[in-house]
Amino acid sequence: MSKDVGRKSPSKAKPTFRYAIISVTLILFLVGSLFTLFFGVNKILAEIKESIEIEVELNQGISPAGIDSIRQELNAKTFINTIQFYSKEEAIKSFEKELNQNIVEIAGFNPLYDAYLITLKNEYSVQDSLKNIQQEIQQISGVKSVNYSNIVIDLVNANMKKVSTVGIITIIILLLIAYSLIDSTIRLMMFSQRFIIRSMQLIGATKGFIIKPFILKGLYAGIISGILAVALIFGGGYLIQEKLHSFQLQQADYIYLSIAGLILIAIGIVICLISTWLSVNKYLSTKLDELY
Repeated sequence: MSKDVGRKSPSKAKPTFRYAIISVTLILFLVGSLFTLFFGVNKILAEIKESIEIEVELNQGISPAGIDSIRQELNAKTFINTIQFYSKEEAIKSFEKELNQNIVEIAGFNPLYDAYLITLKNEYSVQDSLKNIQQEIQQISGVKSVNYSNIVIDLVNANMKKVSTVGIITIIILLLIAYSLIDSTIRLMMFSQRFIIRSMQLIGATKGFIIKPFILKGLYAGIISGILAVALIFGGGYLIQEKLHSFQLQQADYIYLSIAGLILIAIGIVICLISTWLSVNKYLSTKLDELY
């Protein structure tokens, strides 16, 4: 019977370095996944903003040379994302198809205008910028009017603002929770080492000598956990992108996510180091009787 007890005692579940890494990795993975989710939602909303078409109507009877001249001027504008020419013949055919009537026969002429359909870059699709852009384009010779839907743009911008606000608040709350959980995990791991810390202190080891190996262990735990969490997030993101072909990341997105990944690794390192430092100092100043 005593032999069985002797065998089972050492196998009791104790907080280990490996356990700490797994726990911290999962916590960081949760924080990073939520950040990636909000990034994806913002990207989709930004793509919607960049797909909203603005109609640039041209003067009636404008010459082909005038149409080309306007295209060149529009191409020179830094705020424009895409440009597509839509002739009045194409417009009337589409209009007649929808109404199922021959408008030219009824009116005796084509009442529509040649036009350019343009989309703007995400950062310019806000009301203040749109008003300035509308005035700037209307000053181009040969342009009759510039038309766009205020309601659609306001709706998308309002949703983006809501998503950003909710995302920032949620991530801050989650970071506080993550700190609490990681801190508890590291302190639990240090609790299992409390007698080793006190033994080193009793044989005359200096405070710096005692803390150093534990700080290095906390550093390694933070680095490994951060790298594993980022690898899991990027791996999951790659699989999602392969399944959803419509959701494609650009080079700028990869740079942005890489920076976010480095920040996530840094968060793991900082929290692990702080928790390790506080835990070791706590057991260095704890009385021997209290360690039990």
